[in-house]
Amino acid sequence: MSQKTVRVFAALMVLVLAGSLVMADAPSAVLYARGDVNVNGNAVSRSTSVFDGDTIQTASNAAGTVAMKGGSVLVQGNSVVVFGRSGVRLEVGGATVKTMQGMSSSVGAFTIVPAENAAQYSVLRGARGTVVTALQGKLVISGPGKNLTLNAGSSMTLDPAPVQGGGGGSLTGLWIGLAAAGVAGAIAAAVITQQSSSPSGP
Repeated sequence: MSQKTVRVFAALMVLVLAGSLVMADAPSAVLYARGDVNVNGNAVSRSTSVFDGDTIQTASNAAGTVAMKGGSVLVQGNSVVVFGRSGVRLEVGGATVKTMQGMSSSVGAFTIVPAENAAQYSVLRGARGTVVTALQGKLVISGPGKNLTLNAGSSMTLDPAPVQGGGGGSLTGLWIGLAAAGVAGAIAAAVITQQSSSPSGP
């Protein structure tokens, strides 16, 4: 092999490695902020890239929309969410997930997974427990030893015991309430209104 061929081969390898590094550091999604929003403790003025494991926190007057390939996550005010490309973890407050790729959520000891790839659902964690609402599509909610199904247009309350310090929930005392269609419609309308006021992009 000639020296010229070796140099060309080496140059190509450098380009391939550089491209791999760039792809490895590519952002998972973009967060669009409205009001006081921070990522990992750093204030977001308008938008920023977010990566796996980033913590998004919103103030009471704020909201954040995470846009990614195949879906979005609306983080409501007074909320803390840990972002992941395949799923988000809700620590405090509320979030609405819209997905075409089966994006899951977790809260306390529970995991929420769309029965099919396309779904829209909200998770609200407060003093009276965690409320999951299936806005579009069926959901499967699992916890220690149990799998529960939630049909579109219905809500389920998990562990009505008060949340203390953002700790995990328990299946002890689990109770289920199916919301009336009007309640589900009102939630959906509120989500649509909030999403329509969110910036569509930079």
